[in-house]
Amino acid sequence: AGESPPAWPGWPAGEATFRGFPDVVRTARARVGIEPELGKAERWDKPRVTVVHRLANRKLLNVAYVGLMLRDAGMDVTIVALECMPLEAQIAVVSNSSTLLGVHGAGMTFGHALPSDALVIELRSGPCTEEARGIPYQMRPRNQIVPSPRVAVMPNGTCPPPWKYNSRAFDVVVDIDAVLRVIRKKDPIASRPGSMTAQIVDALPPPTHRARRQLQSTLSAWKPHQRRGPPAGSDWPSRRSASADL
Repeated sequence: AGESPPAWPGWPAGEATFRGFPDVVRTARARVGIEPELGKAERWDKPRVTVVHRLANRKLLNVAYVGLMLRDAGMDVTIVALECMPLEAQIAVVSNSSTLLGVHGAGMTFGHALPSDALVIELRSGPCTEEARGIPYQMRPRNQIVPSPRVAVMPNGTCPPPWKYNSRAFDVVVDIDAVLRVIRKKDPIASRPGSMTAQIVDALPPPTHRARRQLQSTLSAWKPHQRRGPPAGSDWPSRRSASADL
């Protein structure tokens, strides 16, 4: 009684648990004056997204844009470097979140300090996820793995890739469009019918069309070079080959 449920239902090591972690969370909350048992995040008016930004490795290369786009979509956003914070402060900030967003690693264990209905989004450096290799990954009822956008990291690759493409040594390009859509679907506040976030995200163009327009716009800027080829030493693709990959 009182033990946490298995962290990964269906995982090959099905007996894996985070025994004792709930007690650590309750003790840390008490030290900073937070109720030992949290209610649900759905009681808040706006989505509260905490973005975990590592400073040493697995950094979010476009973290500034992540914060900007999430705020523009009507969310309260906090960007933190957990390694710079004491344990109590780490648990306090996570406990005040309806979505926890960060790269796979030990810091995401703090997902167990979230309100029971909150969402965990784990990012990957590669363009594929564990599910693509037939391995389930479930940390909590509301969870999602979001890989880096293929066009940014491995445009000619296929899934599933070798594990090296999800290396912990690599930094991460956040697929902001995918993150917005996951939050809109699974965050307990953003997913409410008629919420500001839902209205903004639902108005976004389909990602494939957006990527095509961005590529065409970029290629148009290269028109002067197309007549004589790209600059010396450039590996820029031709208009024909680049468009064929979409």
